[in-house]
Amino acid sequence: MNVDTGSFHGYQSLDNVNTQALSRNTLRRQVFGIDAHEVVPFHALQKTNKAREAIERSQLEQRNKTLTELLANERRARRNAEARATQLQSQVNELLGKKSKHIQARLKAEDDFKTLTKEKKTLADNKR
Repeated sequence: MNVDTGSFHGYQSLDNVNTQALSRNTLRRQVFGIDAHEVVPFHALQKTNKAREAIERSQLEQRNKTLTELLANERRARRNAEARATQLQSQVNELLGKKSKHIQARLKAEDDFKTLTKEKKTLADNKR
């Protein structure tokens, strides 16, 4: 004999109905965050969804604004660092130029001293 305990002449058993209601309530609680026994009209759910979307949109806009500010700060810091590096490089070049001139002057003075020493020796040799 084949007996279907789930339905009897088109009607569902009481256990099956309770299981479906329980699963609907569990689903409602999970999706909408409401009590299983609380009856919520559809328009209230729409308002809740719109409010949730508005909050999410606001959070995304705030995150976007924060990221934009961070990016702008990073660009500003990079520009400042590049400007400072250029300034320091020009100072180094200037100091090297001064040192180079100083070294050239010293070398010239040494050459002049050697030349004078040679001339002095030559004059001394000529006097003998």
